[in-house]
Amino acid sequence: MEFLQDPNVLYLLLMAGLWISATGTYIPGTGLAEIGGAALVVGTLFLLAQMATTAYQAVWDDRWASLKGTDRDPGRRTVDTCYAYRADGPLVRERYPDLYTGAKDGHVAE
Repeated sequence: MEFLQDPNVLYLLLMAGLWISATGTYIPGTGLAEIGGAALVVGTLFLLAQMATTAYQAVWDDRWASLKGTDRDPGRRTVDTCYAYRADGPLVRERYPDLYTGAKDGHVAE
């Protein structure tokens, strides 16, 4: 199913789903066109969202390294990117002790 990775194909599927839904709304019938069109739109939007997330993750490493000027060490790229990986948090203290900036007495602010 590699053709579903092509954004042009997904765009055509999205437009087809919108067209089927609109046509099914104006033409009386069984309601299958409306359901099929809605399913096609929802499925296509799901695939487009996954594609955007994957593309962002694929380029993030290089972009992060160029913005921060850090080496390619995963710890240095991960620390301070979100609340869970904050420099003074328990996760950083456990996984990357050399990058931990919190209290040294073992007390971690939750």
